[in-house]
Amino acid sequence: MEKDGGRTLEDTAGGDGKLMAAVDAIAKRLLAEDLAHGLALDRGQPGRPAAKTLA
Repeated sequence: MEKDGGRTLEDTAGGDGKLMAAVDAIAKRLLAEDLAHGLALDRGQPGRPAAKTLA
């Protein structure tokens, strides 16, 4: 990570990698939710409109 004033965000958070692990876990969960929502739109599940295709 880039240093700002001689300390990284990891250093400030304790430097044991927990901060980046938490950020990574949140990003993966958001990506999974976004993907699941996109798949639901593609399938036109009840309550969600089917995705429009260009064909």
